[in-house]
Amino acid sequence: MAGTLVLSWLAVAMCPPAWLAELPTLALIHSVLREVPAGNLNGEFHGQPNHADFTHLQPGDIIVCHNGGGGYGYWTHAVLYVGQGQAVDANDFVRGTELKAVHAYQNYDRVIVLRVAAPARARKQAADDALAAVGKPYDPFASLTDVHSTYCSKLIWQVYRREGILLQQARPWIVPDDLVRSPLVQPIP
Repeated sequence: MAGTLVLSWLAVAMCPPAWLAELPTLALIHSVLREVPAGNLNGEFHGQPNHADFTHLQPGDIIVCHNGGGGYGYWTHAVLYVGQGQAVDANDFVRGTELKAVHAYQNYDRVIVLRVAAPARARKQAADDALAAVGKPYDPFASLTDVHSTYCSKLIWQVYRREGILLQQARPWIVPDDLVRSPLVQPIP
């Protein structure tokens, strides 16, 4: 009986009726379940590096990336710049949350950099909090209240929330598109 229930739920998640697919949580699950087996949670890089200029980054800046065919929106990944040419990246099932050189994000079709409208000290503290999360397990389904694991946009949302800066209202998941739509961020050249 339980096995039948799980198979029925998976069938609905993979091919939901149109009205059900509009529910944000099910739409996210449907999209992720469709893309993960193909290895496309963060989209598929088409081989032409972007020409993003990372020379003017400040700690706390958000780098948001796009590759076509991503699992949950136009913007498929987000990292937090922490200084010295490095960003905290929560995107690896094996290594968990890790520190990466920013030039790694030129292997996305498109990148934008967002600066949070907050004092520099708050942005720096958010960067320091992100650094403290290095090593934390990666889980793309972790709720916002789960303190044991994280994913890219959740990590960014949480470190700014600790500083009293609510980039978006809490919901079951925060995706990179939510960060881009925040009224508290501005793209920087």
